[in-house]
Amino acid sequence: ELVEASEKFESEFAATDCITYCHTMAERAEDDYESQVWSFMQIMFETDAREQLLNYLGFDPEKINQAAMEFNEDGSNPSDAEPIPAMSKDAENAVKDALLVGNFEAAVECCFRSGNYADALVLASCGGAELWAKTQAEYFSREAKRRPFLSLVSAVIHGQLTELVGRSDPKKWRETLAVLSTYGQSEEFPSLCAALGDRLEESGDAANASLCYMCA
Repeated sequence: ELVEASEKFESEFAATDCITYCHTMAERAEDDYESQVWSFMQIMFETDAREQLLNYLGFDPEKINQAAMEFNEDGSNPSDAEPIPAMSKDAENAVKDALLVGNFEAAVECCFRSGNYADALVLASCGGAELWAKTQAEYFSREAKRRPFLSLVSAVIHGQLTELVGRSDPKKWRETLAVLSTYGQSEEFPSLCAALGDRLEESGDAANASLCYMCA
């Protein structure tokens, strides 16, 4: 029986290309998981595999771009809102005086102390690489808990995708795999997917772990 199944596989595989074969097998699958396995295999043979993977995981770049570009909070137009001063007059003067003498570090510190983080980042970009890196780190430290997406930004900027995988939520493995597909370097992508598979397996999700191993 095993020999017969093997010969059938070889004859069917030889009669068509890999992508078509995997697609056919996905359609013939008897359950959702088997269909997923064949679909993942199909994607791995595609020339734009990582882009295809994003779409399969449910993250269509075009739709996401459109949603972001058209987004309005509560239906309002942000350009209609009156700007709200983020600094007191004393804070503004302190920042201005620091800039007048070229002390960007002091100006940035004053911005942080007054809660005006956006201006801190803008000023830091003018104060050299060391100040820029220090300000970024401070910003991420202060805001990451309130804005979880900043943890992703920080991991990408600092090349810490391995650490991101290590602290990722196994239930959100699709999001994590999408991050790896988008930002992982070609040489590190397989090991990152394997690490994600290990994390899922440790959490008891062997089925989805195997899908991550396939990407590795």
